[in-house]
Amino acid sequence: ICGPIILSVTASPASPPKAAPPRPPARPAAGCTKEPKAPPVTAPSPAPAPPAAGPVYVLLVPSASGKKAVSLRLAERLGAEILCLDSRQVFRGMEIGTAQATPEEQARVPHHLFGVITPGERFSAGDYGRVARDALAAVEARGRRALFVGGAGLYLRALAGGLARDLPSDAACRQALRERAGVEGSGVLHAELAAL
Repeated sequence: ICGPIILSVTASPASPPKAAPPRPPARPAAGCTKEPKAPPVTAPSPAPAPPAAGPVYVLLVPSASGKKAVSLRLAERLGAEILCLDSRQVFRGMEIGTAQATPEEQARVPHHLFGVITPGERFSAGDYGRVARDALAAVEARGRRALFVGGAGLYLRALAGGLARDLPSDAACRQALRERAGVEGSGVLHAELAAL
């Protein structure tokens, strides 16, 4: 660890977020029954401004790197509460397979956003960004610091407000692509995607 990463999750009113660049027209993926709609081009949603309680710390490292032990010691030293920044540990029933903190470890330092979603429930990175900002605001309202711990860079980006909201999905197209991957192999789909 080189040092803490200080993350600002507030949008500056003086400099509004930039709009995403226009996308080239989309062509239908083989197996889809209709032309896909180009997703709306939206600016990242500004994060609500949390109460000022100090810096937000992030420990963003890969799986099986020892981050749980480091995060507990770091949170105790900083007087921080730990918030999940992991795309698997947010799900219930995956405590062992994802090395979630034990009840004893959670008693040492308050933990948030771990095991809060049912595995079959739809939960996007955008959803994570919204619930994480709410959890951050609650931690800061208690006058505590926040330490986000995990390995999901996309979740970090969502937390910082850098994702477009409410992009449409096409369940029929997704199913057709899954079926093609089962028959033709995922390499064919990857090649089509790379050609876009």
